[in-house]
Amino acid sequence: MAGMVVEYDTEAGAFYVRVTEEPVARTVEVSTFVSVDLDAAENVVGLELLCLPSAVTAQERAVLEDRHPAAVEAVAEVERLTRLSA
Repeated sequence: MAGMVVEYDTEAGAFYVRVTEEPVARTVEVSTFVSVDLDAAENVVGLELLCLPSAVTAQERAVLEDRHPAAVEAVAEVERLTRLSA
């Protein structure tokens, strides 16, 4: 997905992937470690990971795939970047 921006907060140990520049209307907590920010039209604005992408469980991925497919692409982008930096 073009235009994604990945940030890493070293103090929080969190990744944030901004998918669009739309304002966040609400946040959906998929789990303790995965949250999705949505705009007013329920489109994904961003994804927060409080873990490495490799720690995202199959169940969490299934929820993202079912409800927020753009967030799956965001997880894949973080995975790609963490592989490059390893």
